[in-house]
Amino acid sequence: KKTFRKLHDLKLAFSEFYLSLVLLQNYQSLNFTGFRKILKKHDKLLRRNTGLLWRQQVVECAHFNTSRDVDDLITEVENIFTEKLEQGDRQKAMKRLRVPPLSEKYNPRGLFLFGLFFGVFLAQFIVILLTFCLNDTFL
Repeated sequence: KKTFRKLHDLKLAFSEFYLSLVLLQNYQSLNFTGFRKILKKHDKLLRRNTGLLWRQQVVECAHFNTSRDVDDLITEVENIFTEKLEQGDRQKAMKRLRVPPLSEKYNPRGLFLFGLFFGVFLAQFIVILLTFCLNDTFL
C-alpha cells in the first residue's frame, strides 16, 4: 500500500512538473509575440522599420527565443513518464499528463443558481434594513 501511494505521488509530481514546463513554454512564446507586437506598433507610430530590423537582429536571435531546452525537457518528461510509470502505454501517459485548459469554465446552471440566491438574499437584506429604519423613525 505504501508503494502504491509513493507511485501515485511520483505520478502527481511528474504531471505538476509537466504542467510547469508547458506554462513556461507558453510564456516563452508569449514573450516573443509581445516583442513582435510592441515593435510593430513602434514602427507604425514612427513610420519606420527600425523595430522590424531590431527584432530580426536581436529578438529573433535571443536565447529565450532560440533555446529549445524547454521543448527538450517536455519530450524527456513525456518519454520517462511513458516508459517508467505507465509501462510504455503512451496514450495513457499523455492522458495523465494532459494539461487542463487555462481558462476556467463555469457551469451555467451553478452560475444561474448563485445569481438567483444572491439576488434573493440581497432583496431580503434590503427589505429587513428598510423595515428596521422605518420602524425606528415612526416609533
